[in-house]
Amino acid sequence: MRVLWRSQIFNARMTSFQNVRFSFIGRLRPFYAYLVGIPMLPLLAGGLLMGGVYLFVEEGFEMVFGAIIGLSIFIMYLLWPYIQFKLTHYQMNHRRYGQALFRTRIGASRYYGIYARMIGIG
Repeated sequence: MRVLWRSQIFNARMTSFQNVRFSFIGRLRPFYAYLVGIPMLPLLAGGLLMGGVYLFVEEGFEMVFGAIIGLSIFIMYLLWPYIQFKLTHYQMNHRRYGQALFRTRIGASRYYGIYARMIGIG
């Protein structure tokens, strides 16, 4: 993960427009949160739910186990446009052109709309 973060810094520093350099001023901790933290939430919740079900259900655990795994993966797919939004928002809002900061105002709903169209086309 650190390599991905450092590549953001490197790519920004090696890019210039009219002899004015770009830079990236984002921190590592939010980058980890967007790439690892948020995607792991449904899987961790599913794991905790499976542990609780395992303790209290003696028979038919396999069917419940499969349903919980499927639900966790489905929730992770539902979170993917939000993760993409947060990561893009982080990357764009922490770039600079000389002394000027970039700012984006695109909401997560636009990402969900794009992904819904992509699923509809598929």
